[in-house]
Amino acid sequence: FFLSSFSFMTEVPFMALVSMALFYYVRHLREPSAVWTRIAGFLFAILAFMIRQPAILLIFTFEVLQIWKYRRNWKKTTGSVGFMLAALGIYILVDRVLMNYLEVGQQYQSVVQVYFSVLTDYPIDFIYRQVKYNVYTVIMSGFYLSPLLMSLYALLKGKGVANKHLTIWLGTAFILALLIWFAGHTFPYNGSIFKNFTLGVSLLLDWTWWPNQTLPSLSDWVWIPVSVVSIFCSGLIFYSLWQSRTRSVIQWMLMLVVSYQLLMTIFSFTDRYFIWTLFVLLVALATIPMPRVSWAFYIPLLLLMYLSIAGTKDYLEWNRLVKERYSALVEQGISPQKIDAGMPINSHFSDIHPWTPNATHVFSFTKVDNRQIRDSISFFRYLSLEQDQIYILSGEQ
Repeated sequence: FFLSSFSFMTEVPFMALVSMALFYYVRHLREPSAVWTRIAGFLFAILAFMIRQPAILLIFTFEVLQIWKYRRNWKKTTGSVGFMLAALGIYILVDRVLMNYLEVGQQYQSVVQVYFSVLTDYPIDFIYRQVKYNVYTVIMSGFYLSPLLMSLYALLKGKGVANKHLTIWLGTAFILALLIWFAGHTFPYNGSIFKNFTLGVSLLLDWTWWPNQTLPSLSDWVWIPVSVVSIFCSGLIFYSLWQSRTRSVIQWMLMLVVSYQLLMTIFSFTDRYFIWTLFVLLVALATIPMPRVSWAFYIPLLLLMYLSIAGTKDYLEWNRLVKERYSALVEQGISPQKIDAGMPINSHFSDIHPWTPNATHVFSFTKVDNRQIRDSISFFRYLSLEQDQIYILSGEQ
């Protein structure tokens, strides 16, 4: 979230409004007579839609659920159709009129248009992306929600799930992790902040444009067990939700996850794209009474807390150092157009294309054969507990 708020991403305000819409819609599911909560959910969903288009799914999935739930009540069905038509009208108004009026058409992409374009023009690629990225998301969801592992295990045990079945699923998780690894896909996959056991590598030039560089990373023999635990945890999550599938809140949460994943998997797979999925899953699990567990519950929670705090500390540190050195270079008379300090600084302060080929000073985490080291900045990475360097390299030789 901090990474997003520091850059030009929109996840922080978007998810804030999504959470408000979820709050009021869930309240309406529990108190159907409180009509104002449905209106409030609709309005917050529209505000979220103004930031990012997938928020419109909140309205359509909720009203589809209402139509199914009250399919024999024409009055309530008509009301749901009215909300859906209002949402559709707002979508068309924004998509076809407002974007052109504001003259931001070049920066705006219609998600629906892109979706159907990929579906009709590249059907094989569409299916491949759906399978690949949804498998990634399921496993990563299990990782991020691993603090719930012991509670989920106790919950399913209390509902009569035999140890034999849980053991079979654990073995299946191990086999799936190995198959994915043999296929050349190592946890935590593309676009993850864990890819190089650090934060921010992808914001500097070397990660994207010099993929042959050796960056800090953990061994596959560390990530494979993590992958097994993540697959096992994700299985427990979805089995627990499936057992509660008759409840309206759970039904809606599952609809939100599935519809969002089907939509967003046509784009690239990055951590920020499944914040929605994680949040919705957490809301769904929060409605299921969880049994108390032993102190072992806190081990994965503490690990994720350390990962979050140490990673954010590292990100703050190297961003501060890069910004300070960038400002010092500008004060020395070096043109901002000649300094490549990574996408955020390039975009915010120098208004040049990121990774400009004309740069004479390039900030990088790694050494490069055809560039000389002009200077370096030392800092301590709390996430990997080691001293590291940010290099300032010369232009291409």
